[in-house]
Amino acid sequence: PGGEEGGSRWEANSENTPVMECKVLMLTMALHVVQLGLHVKMSHVLSIFRQHVLDTELAQSAAAFGTALVLPSGVNEKFLRIIDVPAIKLSYPGIRNPAAMCIDLIMYDHPQMFAQGLQLLFAECCHTTDLFEDLHKMEILTSAQQEVFQNIKDDVAALGKLLYSFENWGVEDAFSGDDPEHMIKLQKIVTKLRNLATVGDSNSTPLEI
Repeated sequence: PGGEEGGSRWEANSENTPVMECKVLMLTMALHVVQLGLHVKMSHVLSIFRQHVLDTELAQSAAAFGTALVLPSGVNEKFLRIIDVPAIKLSYPGIRNPAAMCIDLIMYDHPQMFAQGLQLLFAECCHTTDLFEDLHKMEILTSAQQEVFQNIKDDVAALGKLLYSFENWGVEDAFSGDDPEHMIKLQKIVTKLRNLATVGDSNSTPLEI
């Protein structure tokens, strides 16, 4: 960044606009990689937690006696190693200071490049912040929850299919007639989902639902 040509290089004109648009596309790709890398890291952390903590006798014992769950030795180190690695690595030969590169991109007279350069700068300097925020919002489902959510997913899919094809079975005209079986199925699914939302699931505890 900088130099005598810096001011003219950042200005929007007919000569610089194609270069700016190219950089916008590259920034878009880089931010997609950042997001993908964040999801991969979250999956890795959750996989380690399930393997070394949740699916162990220690976790079952803590749940049975209502005691606090203590992380086994070495798990924290595994988490820290994952968290310490950025989702996208901007330090390559020829790029001495990735933060300076991001600031240079922010200097361009292009509103989209400013926003994207700022996002990339944040991802470079505070790459653990987004991970911690997303992990804080996540909940690991119990076996009962997984079964309930899978049933909900199947019911919603069946409900969507019924609603999408309503004109074929719910309207009596010259082309088709109403189908009582489909209507009964629709009523059962809606009633089941309504009861689940208001009462809960009988096979799960209130905290699980």
